[in-house]
Amino acid sequence: MLYKERRKLYLKHRARAKYRNISWLFNYVTWWKKWCESGKWDKRGKKRDEYVMSRPEDKGPYAPWNVRICLAGENIREAHFDKNVSEITRMKISRSRLGMKFSETTRKKISLARKGRPTSLGYEHSTEAKEKMSLAKLGNTHWLGRKHKPEAKEKMSLAATRNVSKRNRDEKGCFLPKL
Repeated sequence: MLYKERRKLYLKHRARAKYRNISWLFNYVTWWKKWCESGKWDKRGKKRDEYVMSRPEDKGPYAPWNVRICLAGENIREAHFDKNVSEITRMKISRSRLGMKFSETTRKKISLARKGRPTSLGYEHSTEAKEKMSLAKLGNTHWLGRKHKPEAKEKMSLAATRNVSKRNRDEKGCFLPKL
């Protein structure tokens, strides 16, 4: 990584500290030296398995004697250790995570953790809610009331003819099965 890019990251880190009202006692050289000594510069980032510059218990300034390079997940656990979260906050966190995409390994871990657990825990939908859900699933709702634009139709037609011309035919002109 070039000096200019590293310098930009240093200034960004310093600006974030200033925005959060945390005093900053690093200069570029001491900041870079701290990262070099750790040997974790290439693994630096915001994700749980990447490294960050952390202050113990999030107290004190960003200074060479008051920071350590650790995993972001470790820093998050330390920040949230022994904190009670209200039910409202839990609901907000849950809502914010809806629709998240997980990696294959994460999905397998979640699946293993849920094995043998009953779902819904006895929750029963009202008859009114069941009727609404039933009506919502009726009929063809796919592309209903929508039409392709002429340009899109032309592209689809060209793609279909290209794909057909690429396929092999036997002596009678019939398509051979794909292998």
